[in-house]
Amino acid sequence: MPIVRPGPDFRAFVDFTIPNGDSLSNGLSLDGFRPSVVLMPSAWTAASLTFQVSKDGVTWFDLYDAGTEISSAVAASRAQALTAAAFAAVPGPYWRLRSGTGGSAVAQGAQRILTVLCRPL
Repeated sequence: MPIVRPGPDFRAFVDFTIPNGDSLSNGLSLDGFRPSVVLMPSAWTAASLTFQVSKDGVTWFDLYDAGTEISSAVAASRAQALTAAAFAAVPGPYWRLRSGTGGSAVAQGAQRILTVLCRPL
């Protein structure tokens, strides 16, 4: 279950953790919500951010739109809007965040906690 901290306008803030030396976060349910902004930690090993989704939290799929992996250019200490149209029609409630891409993941140099602002579907 995600760490949900309700905000105004029925928003939720969910913390995803990428372990030290890894590129994938834990998988969390965002059932009923869609990600809209990611708050990047003050330390971030340079890499884009990509996403995986799952209908059951077991089998994961890289998130693509029109044949292109959904990627967000992120940087340390930045609030990055997640504006891809694909976020409006995700195939499952479970999400993971990846440092780098499916073909070129980037291991983080320490544990990173990324907070995602979610809005109701």
